[in-house]
Amino acid sequence: MITIDTSVLIELEAGNLDVYEKLKEIRKNHTENPALPFPCFSEFYYGILRSKGNIEASLEFLNKFTPLHSTQNSAKLFAEIKIDLEKKGKLIKTFDMIIAALSIDHGTTLVTLDRDFENIKDLNFILL
Repeated sequence: MITIDTSVLIELEAGNLDVYEKLKEIRKNHTENPALPFPCFSEFYYGILRSKGNIEASLEFLNKFTPLHSTQNSAKLFAEIKIDLEKKGKLIKTFDMIIAALSIDHGTTLVTLDRDFENIKDLNFILL
């Protein structure tokens, strides 16, 4: 299963055909519906509220993805990721650490445009 990062969501919503085609190619190897971690849902929805965009259309778009929620193990992984990044001096945004923890916990591959995920050990990801 693949997990979609907020950076990819934004580009899909904006109609970026390059990102769409790359995602379409990746999905050929994954039959399950793409997952959407709850922080990505929140970040994207927050952006729509701030821009006073079409809330109904945005929610319809977001509901196309399978929700990815936290578990107790996700919470532990988040703490471990944060400690590891602090030790490396490469701390990233809290939501990105949570997204990584969720992806690791659920055994998914994160699809992102964000290089910050490169410093997270044990994270399977595809950088578009």
